[in-house]
Amino acid sequence: QTLPGGSSHYCLMNCRLDECPTGFTCSAATDGESYCYPDTDDCSCNMLREGAIRSCAQSNEYGECPGIIQCLGDAGWTTCQGDMPGPESCDGIDNNCDGNIDEGLLGTVSHCSECFDVCQGSGMPGTTPVCDEGTCALDCFEGYYDANDNPQDGCECDDDSLGAHSLTDTVSSGAYTDCDGTHMLITSALVPGGVNHTGPPDYYKFSYSNVWNCSENLQVKLKIYTASKTHRFCVSHANDTNEANWVCRDVAPGTEVTINPYTSAGTYYIKIALRTPGDLNCMPYELRVVES
Repeated sequence: QTLPGGSSHYCLMNCRLDECPTGFTCSAATDGESYCYPDTDDCSCNMLREGAIRSCAQSNEYGECPGIIQCLGDAGWTTCQGDMPGPESCDGIDNNCDGNIDEGLLGTVSHCSECFDVCQGSGMPGTTPVCDEGTCALDCFEGYYDANDNPQDGCECDDDSLGAHSLTDTVSSGAYTDCDGTHMLITSALVPGGVNHTGPPDYYKFSYSNVWNCSENLQVKLKIYTASKTHRFCVSHANDTNEANWVCRDVAPGTEVTINPYTSAGTYYIKIALRTPGDLNCMPYELRVVES
């Protein structure tokens, strides 16, 4: 409101429901409301106004916070008393007085479910920590997997590159002839399975020819260790790239399965995958191509 004869604006107390304090009179204003006007028509600070309070604001580059100025009688008005706006910090307080608390901080990897709830995984190989709707999680790089569901060690399982991840990308593991005994042995390859995704299957291929007309029987063997998960094991017939025709078997943990694929000389394909998507696994398998 503007006091009579003045140009300054002041906040006056509405007196429609409450009585005015001493030194003020309830009078109607042009807006239809009634306010407590000072009897002297003056809001300056003096002994008669001692204890009176006016609103003010503290402002800087971070925002604007409300404050008050109080009349100290003949000593005049105080400076603006109130919090100075500051950068938002995670403390449950509206530091920049914008009406929001801890905005831009809660729900981040440093303050996920609450202040200072730090998500693990930063600095670990193949791992990025994330906060997903107030819950810490791991974002694994391509080829990395959280195979033990433990965020403390990040995406600890690193896939190998021994097997191709598609039939078209398969490279030859060798060309073998009959009566050569053991032809191929792979012991450090694995099909990883993580919390959020399962690794792609491994593909291999090799060529086999019956040069010596031996009576040996070509065998492809897959051994799955006890601490691993059930795998799906498939072997093609000679020169057959249609996976629907391949011979497939499940290989349970702690067992070995043999497939005898020989039909004629040619190229043979092998596919190894986890039997159940979602299984956690970082245990290698043992793959052998032998003659009985």
